[in-house]
Order: sequence, then C-alpha cells, then structure tokens
Amino acid sequence: MGLTFGAVFAWYSLIHMGPDELPGALKTLRAVTEDGGGLLMSFYSGTRRGPMPHPATTAYRWPLGELTELLADAGFAVTSSYWHRPDPPAHLTAVAVTPGQAAPTPSAPPAEQSRWDADAGLGGAIAH
Repeated sequence: MGLTFGAVFAWYSLIHMGPDELPGALKTLRAVTEDGGGLLMSFYSGTRRGPMPHPATTAYRWPLGELTELLADAGFAVTSSYWHRPDPPAHLTAVAVTPGQAAPTPSAPPAEQSRWDADAGLGGAIAH
C-alpha cells in the first residue's frame, strides 16, 4: 500500500495546470488522500474557464461548478467554497469519498468564529 495523508493542502499550486493536466493531478491528490480525508485548495475562479496572465507563466480560471465536477470525478466532494466575485482568487474544502458518494454534512462553526459574513460585504462561504 502506498503512502497516504489525512489531508492535502493545494494552495495555488495547481493554477498553472490547464484542462489537459488538472483532472489527472486531482486524481493523483485523491490517490494519496485517505478516505474521509480533507482537501484545502485555492485557485482562480471566473464565469468561464480559460487562461489568464500571471507573472510566472499562464494561469487558468475555473468556474466553481466545473471545478466541483472535476473534483467529484476524482473522488472528492466539495463541502464549502468561497469566491469573492469578480476577483479571481477562490478557495474550497472537500472530503475524499468513493466516487458518486455524497460528502458528509459538516457542522457549522460558531458564528463568532466565522470569517465570512455576507452582510459585511466580505462575500460568503458557500456550504455544498
């Protein structure tokens, strides 16, 4: 049996992968994540998938719905996501599941610990 982890942290580490590379990378992350393990991922979002300029090399925007589907195909179920439109930075959390299985319902944090407040104009976390 190979090495697995209880959680994977992919903070802007996949932004330079285009449509031909990202699905395989997500499957690799799932292969090393224990069942029920977590994923914390940041990426660039937008209303359409496509390349965007970046100081290092081309980066890609992914609509949240498309990325959620790619993650589901790889064996992750998105449990929450955040994108402050129209800015590109976004992030999400997901849990490693058997493909097609629903994610467990996460418990909500106490209100005083919630960083995202839609009424305060900071956008909002979206529970899935």
